[in-house]
Amino acid sequence: MPIKKSIPNAIISWISDSPGKLIVYFLASLFIFSIIGIIVLANKSMLGKETFGREIGNTFLHLISASGVGAILTLLLAKYNHQHEKFKIDEQRAYTQSIQLQELNRISNENKNQFVKNILRDLNETYSGFKSARRMLRAKAFKVSYEDVIKNNSAIIDTKIYDHYLEKINDYQLRLETILSELDTNTNIFKNYSQIKTSINQMQEYLHGLVQEYENYRFKANADSGSLTIEPFDKIKELVDHAKKNGPLKIKFIYPYKKAIAAVRKELLDGNKINLSIEQNKATVRLFFDEVCNQGKWEIINEIFAEQVNFNGKSGAPGIVIKYLQEIKDAFTNPKVKVNKQVAEEDRVSTMRTWTGIQSKEYNNSPPTNQLMTWMEISVVRLENGKIVEDWVVRSELTVASDDEKV
Repeated sequence: MPIKKSIPNAIISWISDSPGKLIVYFLASLFIFSIIGIIVLANKSMLGKETFGREIGNTFLHLISASGVGAILTLLLAKYNHQHEKFKIDEQRAYTQSIQLQELNRISNENKNQFVKNILRDLNETYSGFKSARRMLRAKAFKVSYEDVIKNNSAIIDTKIYDHYLEKINDYQLRLETILSELDTNTNIFKNYSQIKTSINQMQEYLHGLVQEYENYRFKANADSGSLTIEPFDKIKELVDHAKKNGPLKIKFIYPYKKAIAAVRKELLDGNKINLSIEQNKATVRLFFDEVCNQGKWEIINEIFAEQVNFNGKSGAPGIVIKYLQEIKDAFTNPKVKVNKQVAEEDRVSTMRTWTGIQSKEYNNSPPTNQLMTWMEISVVRLENGKIVEDWVVRSELTVASDDEKV
């Protein structure tokens, strides 16, 4: 178990700190030199015994008073430094977490877009491959034209060509099964998941019917001639016929394909629009700092902020933001702001920035210094329809600017 510090230990710990150590050294030196001075005066008979004792007592009282004041100042300084350091640490932690979240979302969006692109590619390849297989069956699989095949149930199928293209159709059907399986494990990616799944499932079932018919009747082929009659192959006859408007090929494969592909493309476009909107939001917020704050173009404030704004919990017209900026302009000569880092997610943008300016008047309870001062701010804004509707700002304490902090 940890041992609680006693008062003497706490004092020793305080003395061991740099500020406490300096104060103790100073007071000890002051005490020693005071005693030496009093002794010298006493030896030269300049002080009587009573005066000597009184001076010793006064010296102790002065030292005790100085010690108390010094201890209080040291504690206050230590507390201020601790709070200032804590603010910087919290500020950096918050920004780091925002960066990490943004990176995770970026990776997630990239993976989502790639997954959608893969579905789009597989659907297009399946449709194109099936369409090509249908054309080759019509052109090569029969001894007569495909139009005569429909009229003549005794038409002969070349089993070698039939096998080749049904194997391809079987591959396309299996690919559609795989797409359906992937959709089932990523249902949250698609807003139109049900519509996409239904359409692809119709395509898969249509191809499955062709493959099933092949499995049921292929064994009847004449082993010597390598051919069989078309009579039992109703689905093949329908496949090689003209695609009728209300026929199975159109209803169960072509129309579902067009619906599925349109829905998947919409998902991809919507995802790109979100990414574009995020970049536009960041540009809007940066415009506020670059042109309104630094260049004083207050006339464009209504292009950046909505008619009603929630600024640090207070609702009103964009004028409440102008008032905030006016307070800075009144207290500082030529104040400038520099955007350090910016992160965005959905409809929110967070910005870390540094202000600098020569402080000529009181600001945020800090008296004027007539020096170049600096402070940091972090804001989180929310945008709707490209304009800021909510703005929350936190700021650090004022400090004297170093050379590398000048904007």
